[in-house]
Amino acid sequence: MKSNQDSIKFEESIIRTASKQDIENSSIKDLKKKALEFISSNSFPNKKNEEWKYYDFKDLFSNSSNIFSDTETFRQEALDKKELVMLVDKYVFRESSENLIVTVNGVYREDLSNFNNNDIEISNLSNCKSDQLIDTDSSSKDQYLRSLNTLFIENAFFIKVAKNKKIDKTLQVLHISNQNSFNQIRSAIEIAEGSSLDMVISYVGLEDSSYISNAVIDCHLAKNSNLNFTKIQNDSSNSVTLYSLDVKQDKDSNFDFNSFHFGAKSSRDQITVDLNGTNSNANLNGLYVVNQSRKTHQIITVNHNVERCTSKQLFKGIISDEARAEFNGMIEVKKNAKLTDAKQLNNNLLLSPKAHIDSRPQLNILTDDVKCAHGSTIGQLNEEELFYLQSRGFNKSDAFVTLTYSFCQEILNKIKLDSVKNYATNLAFNNISTDSNGALAKLANNDKFKKSRYAKNLK
Repeated sequence: MKSNQDSIKFEESIIRTASKQDIENSSIKDLKKKALEFISSNSFPNKKNEEWKYYDFKDLFSNSSNIFSDTETFRQEALDKKELVMLVDKYVFRESSENLIVTVNGVYREDLSNFNNNDIEISNLSNCKSDQLIDTDSSSKDQYLRSLNTLFIENAFFIKVAKNKKIDKTLQVLHISNQNSFNQIRSAIEIAEGSSLDMVISYVGLEDSSYISNAVIDCHLAKNSNLNFTKIQNDSSNSVTLYSLDVKQDKDSNFDFNSFHFGAKSSRDQITVDLNGTNSNANLNGLYVVNQSRKTHQIITVNHNVERCTSKQLFKGIISDEARAEFNGMIEVKKNAKLTDAKQLNNNLLLSPKAHIDSRPQLNILTDDVKCAHGSTIGQLNEEELFYLQSRGFNKSDAFVTLTYSFCQEILNKIKLDSVKNYATNLAFNNISTDSNGALAKLANNDKFKKSRYAKNLK
């Protein structure tokens, strides 16, 4: 009953805050009006929605009480320019220092960005076309969050790679969030025919900040294009993050997605990939590491809409203390999608008796002549392997970290840039359990570990 009351209060606060907006003077006023209409006539998702069945709404509603002021506007704590510059310097990857886009509390900051590439077009909200910013299909599973994002969006950016261009340097998009804010982060990515781009999108929050982030990204991969997309979520431990990624692929396109979840009190990703052109391919990989009482949710849908497409999903989770995780993966093979080749695997490592995972890999096949497979594993560290390492001179703590690193290594090695891989690796091991800080760094100096096969790719 209380949860229902909190939901109603949350929705009422949203609508009252929206009513105070100057929609008429917005550059996307028609979209905002449509979003307000949708929000006003629909309810926020609840546990009756299959994709939200295992979601704990208490964290969201708890944070919402901090972001609405008494006058029903959003509270925000400003960060001065000097402080922001220091944060950017801290979190920019050296390989991307000249290809950098920065947002602060969801607002694109051209003054903090460092970008100069004539083959990539960067537009802010005022220059974006409406159909580049929002999917108006009301049947979308995350339509409420998308409408919410549109309703309160202050700024956004559109990235377009010109036709037949191979972008050599990795593009980094850095999203910074701070105290008591409701961040609507919006972007659209267009990879033109015959082009390719490597991107790293990183989310960081100020320590102990209590905010909600609602991020929406739309991607379109044209014929024979390639997008390598790495996402690293390192939000504040008191934050709630909601993330929606929609990808549409044309013929002969390739999408590589690597997702890493290390921060936030509660995080939820809803990833939808539509394979709309023959011979298109999608590789989706993820690693989520949660400790204490944190929660993470991965809702993955790959739609094979035409024939001769391939997809592969590999998601791994490390859950310790009293943390909870969810993997809800779906492969949809439509009637016209013969000769589909699709695989899905979710592996989880539980490091404490109270750690919990809800793993639901699923297939829905509406045609024949396909190759599809899915599976899930949930287990603990192998006692025999722990004993073996200890018999070779490892102490118990180092043996534990070594095997845990081995479990992560397959996903971490998919990161192309060394600085990004080192950053993600350190975050992973700083979140394995409440007392594991610095464990991997100490292990790297262990002579026994240096000589073992586990140290091969550790830098």
